Amino acid sequence: MTVEALGREWRLHRLYLRQSPFFASLFSGAWREGAEQERVRITVADPNVTEEALHLALGSLYQVRFSIFHPRLLLP
Repeated sequence: MTVEALGREWRLHRLYLRQSPFFASLFSGAWREGAEQERVRITVADPNVTEEALHLALGSLYQVRFSIFHPRLLLP
């Protein structure tokens, strides 16, 4: 399925997306119609959430381990 946010698109597998409570809810229960859609548009209201951060968050669903080490995140 395609996830669209912050002007970018990610082609992701539902199996991995279901690990996220947001997507698990979207694919079941009262939001069941979301399970049949091939595209989900997410509005990110927080200006602190960047495309890179969202890419890391979505990518973490595909990994066994996830590390948030990034040189730009270190304080002097």
